[in-house]
Amino acid sequence: MEPAGTQILSHLETRRPGPEPARHLALARNQQDLARPDAHGEYNPQGKPAGAWLEPEHGMGYDLVLNRRLWGDVVLMLDYSFYKIKDYIASNSQYARYSGSSAGNLRYSDYKINLDEVYRQGLEINLAGHLSKDLSFYLTYAWQDFENQGHEPAGTTELDDRARNRVTAGLRYHLLTRTALKLDYAFQDKKTIEESELIDDSDPDNPIYSWRRHDNPAYHSFNLGVEQTLCKAWGPVQDAKIEFYIKNLFDEDYCDARGYPATDRTFGTTLSFRM
Repeated sequence: MEPAGTQILSHLETRRPGPEPARHLALARNQQDLARPDAHGEYNPQGKPAGAWLEPEHGMGYDLVLNRRLWGDVVLMLDYSFYKIKDYIASNSQYARYSGSSAGNLRYSDYKINLDEVYRQGLEINLAGHLSKDLSFYLTYAWQDFENQGHEPAGTTELDDRARNRVTAGLRYHLLTRTALKLDYAFQDKKTIEESELIDDSDPDNPIYSWRRHDNPAYHSFNLGVEQTLCKAWGPVQDAKIEFYIKNLFDEDYCDARGYPATDRTFGTTLSFRM
């Protein structure tokens, strides 16, 4: 959801000597112009945009954000959010009435419906900085919960399909001045993915889409890498680095955001620089 306008309701900041605030507390109210205004990105199993039968999502959101420097460059950020969403677009495939050929032009028209009102609560915690001169870290935890305020059956199944918890974490350790060891971790709760994809648009009046629904179980993923800085500046080349990595270190089985199987354990190398 992208805010169309933001109003700062309150603001509190306490400063210590130095350029950065030690504490920063703000409450913002966001008038929401949500990301699916006409639902043209939502497709039913027939491969037709569902927007013709849907109202655009809209609503109001509030964010309470706290930033605090704990010690050194270690910073904690807390963000609590509450959104009141009107006409929330939800999958209704399990309860659709217009599924058979007898429905005519209305076939699949109720595979996506508007829920009258949905409340979403979210919490995000970010912690990052240096534990020592050579060791830095980051840690992010995100939680969300959706609650349907109406009685539509789809309001229970659809909202329960969202992942409630996500965690990312990482360590960076400088073995040598120009050599860094990198370890990254990610966790995501179980979720159900619905995805539509255009596979043939040779006939503009009758495009063909694939439509799938997939249950993605909770998973843990680790990436390991070694990064070597080749040079800070060499002629026009700046910050040249080469990295050797192993992604999905323990060969976890899970799906990406589009519902496709994620890659197996992968070994590779990358070279990066700026001009």
